[in-house]
Amino acid sequence: MIETRFERKWVIKNIFISQLISALKISNFEFIKHHNSRWVNSIYYDDMFNSSVYQNLNGDQKKQKIRLRWYGKKKIFNPKVEIKTKNMFLTTKTNKKIFFKGNYPDNKMLLDINDKVTSVSPFLVNHSPKTSTHYFRHYFVSKNKKIRATIDENIYYLTINNLKINLAEKRDFNLILELKYDRIYDEYVRQNFSKNNSLRISKNSKFINSFFFYK
Repeated sequence: MIETRFERKWVIKNIFISQLISALKISNFEFIKHHNSRWVNSIYYDDMFNSSVYQNLNGDQKKQKIRLRWYGKKKIFNPKVEIKTKNMFLTTKTNKKIFFKGNYPDNKMLLDINDKVTSVSPFLVNHSPKTSTHYFRHYFVSKNKKIRATIDENIYYLTINNLKINLAEKRDFNLILELKYDRIYDEYVRQNFSKNNSLRISKNSKFINSFFFYK
């Protein structure tokens, strides 16, 4: 499965989630709840040179991220391997479901699932798990159904070295706001979103936070 869309993501500091939700509802987009909130989990993979990390840190126009994603608090059930390629704000994502179930974090489970992940593509053979991210996500959609928004809270990260998980959680107390939409709506989003001055925004990557700033 292949998806192409624009994604814009920001970190929101020093604000309660209720305030952010209210700001979305009264914005020009008139966001409403889309579906039930849930935990989102990802194990991020990179090569021995940490190429994905440095593509981001160096500000490369084109970046790639590889992750295993599943939903729910701990148990992994039939997760997806996702390869995301981002060119500026335009994101293309391919994904493939793998059949697996187990609890996370667990080092034996990590070994078992790593074999399945790296078998998805020859490209992944030289990649290994580096970090995992975990957060509770709220979903919204604009009144015209063209723009989706998510808010992430209760964010924490775990580091992984040599296929062993460090169980010490690194906590991120900020909120993360993301807008997702088809590329034809980019000008519409930028014009309308910029008019909402109640949001203090800056760019953010949970992947980089988990790997670098929170080590």
